[in-house]
Amino acid sequence: MTKAMVEARGWQSAQMAHPPKKIVPPQRTGEEVHLEALLCFSDAAWLASSGQSGLGWIIKDPLLGYVHQGSTSQPFVASVLIAEALALKAAVSAALDLGSSRLACYSDCKELITLLNSKGLVNELEGVLADIYSLMVHFVSISFHFIPCLENS
Repeated sequence: MTKAMVEARGWQSAQMAHPPKKIVPPQRTGEEVHLEALLCFSDAAWLASSGQSGLGWIIKDPLLGYVHQGSTSQPFVASVLIAEALALKAAVSAALDLGSSRLACYSDCKELITLLNSKGLVNELEGVLADIYSLMVHFVSISFHFIPCLENS
């Protein structure tokens, strides 16, 4: 256990010593929500003591009225920010599986939405953000929006 902790601290120190490589996300078309876009709402719960997280998402089609929802759990998640990013990634992937070409994503995690819209980068999210950016190329349009917690349903 001690060796693993020493190795983890060494890895973290090495990550801070080197600036993160720049991930260039694909260009998004427009900031407005397209009328034919599926509406995707994601959220996560995280338990700090165990690192366990619960991820959930709902995808709504405003034209056809159908709803797709999903949830999963994820062990060994390091922070609530990572849990929120994993929930959004799962939701975007689910929308892609539904054949969606236009998507408007909503999350109550302001930091995550700000990162996605500014093409920002945080070391702890580098891999998850890269996964989301790679999924984005499959959509004609995709947008990310902050929504207050009480409206995220």
